[in-house]
Amino acid sequence: SYMSFIILVSLIVFICYYLSCLEYSSFSQKYFFISLFLFTSCFLRSYIPEEINKDYYGYLNKSYSNPEGFLTFLISEHYLYLVFKLFNLFENDRIVIFSFIYWFNFLLVTLFFVWLSMKKDVKLWKKIIIFVFYYFLFGYVVLRNSPVYILFALFCYSSYKNQKFNAFLLTPLMHLSALPVTLIVFFKKKYYLKYLFFLSLLLIPVFVIYIMPLIENLIELQSIVDKANVYSKGADNMYNIIHTVYFIFISLLVFKTLFFDRVFHPIIFTTIGLYYLFFIMNPVLGFRYSPYLFISILLFSNEKITISKFDYYLNRLSLFTMPYFIYTLYDTH
Repeated sequence: SYMSFIILVSLIVFICYYLSCLEYSSFSQKYFFISLFLFTSCFLRSYIPEEINKDYYGYLNKSYSNPEGFLTFLISEHYLYLVFKLFNLFENDRIVIFSFIYWFNFLLVTLFFVWLSMKKDVKLWKKIIIFVFYYFLFGYVVLRNSPVYILFALFCYSSYKNQKFNAFLLTPLMHLSALPVTLIVFFKKKYYLKYLFFLSLLLIPVFVIYIMPLIENLIELQSIVDKANVYSKGADNMYNIIHTVYFIFISLLVFKTLFFDRVFHPIIFTTIGLYYLFFIMNPVLGFRYSPYLFISILLFSNEKITISKFDYYLNRLSLFTMPYFIYTLYDTH
């Protein structure tokens, strides 16, 4: 049947990616599996219709007219607007334009995963977790968030190596949710964590008492408020259980990072703090912020690249994440 074929091809994509992440004596072997991953990925993308993903009609029915006021311009999340206008130069049919946008987004995400597969200092099991959790979400569903998460991953990877990556500052123009995360660019400042803690204590009551009522009265921000209301409704149903399980899994990962690996990097502290803050506000908002936390923790690597016995077993066990990979296919469509 159609669905069985989709599942089979998805499993082949997973195996190809797993094999492309392994280290080989000759690069030509790795290049072969990366090519195989690219081919099977593109085949699967062409076989699954764009319109069956969860966010499709939200994007399709959104207005992409020119911003009227300055405030509208500031909050209009320019990235998707500009990509839409770019493809609009060649095509007027909105459905065809979005087919182009979905393919463009998919290719960006696929190139990111190829980049990740080639990083020797990121352990195999970490690559697989990022892939399993986010391949379908980034590549098939979210159009505005995907480049934000990718730029954040590149920022983390560069920062852990004491390299600059200023393109990350563009992310709030792509998706407003990235605005709190951009605080991380100041992580090298002497009293960063202290300032961040006091700023959070100060801003939470200000946000709840003054900013939220103001936002609700602005017509330009109505779509964002509506989205938050949808999240609140979602938190009341069965998804609440899924988000709680996810919360427990993340908490275990945080516990391992802080108490076993003893990693106390300011970037990781910030993403942990933001995740828990947004989870308290709404579990679904916490879920939306969780990629920042996962990416910051999983891309962290010490200067010494060593494979412990623990990593050896995790590398093997990561193969058994295949069922969850298939679950994410169902969950995003």
